[in-house]
Amino acid sequence: MFQEMRRKDRALQESEAREIIGRCDFGMLATQGADGWPYAIAVNHVIENDTIYFHCAKKGHKLDNIRNNSKVCFSVVLDGQVLPEQFATKYTSACAFGMAEVVGRDERAHALGLLVKRHCKEYEMQGKHKIEQEIDHPEVIAIRIQHLTGKARPDCKG
Repeated sequence: MFQEMRRKDRALQESEAREIIGRCDFGMLATQGADGWPYAIAVNHVIENDTIYFHCAKKGHKLDNIRNNSKVCFSVVLDGQVLPEQFATKYTSACAFGMAEVVGRDERAHALGLLVKRHCKEYEMQGKHKIEQEIDHPEVIAIRIQHLTGKARPDCKG
């Protein structure tokens, strides 16, 4: 179902890949539209166990694509550095494949709380208040991870 990683010497453990996703502020969500065209966009996110959450507007390109085809890919790069003199790149990355779905009200509130705690920690109380006031305004998408890989090339001298 999923291709085997070619450079196994750079493979990370699944737990390391999960940790990398948790450390990155943004990730790239890749979807496919009804017309077959791919679409990738940066979203801020949070990961909890085997689920990645992000929020979005109630209408838009990514939501249309997810409703058309729930299979998505989500990738992050941590500590990437191009090393032109070596014709190489130093990086740590993770890639998650899964099924995306719009979540219900209770899971939405939980996920928004996680997002506030992760990205707006110093405003957590105000964030909780905003969630209570505007719980029905955003959509929250959950990516239920089915396959997760991580890869790193830390051995370059940068």
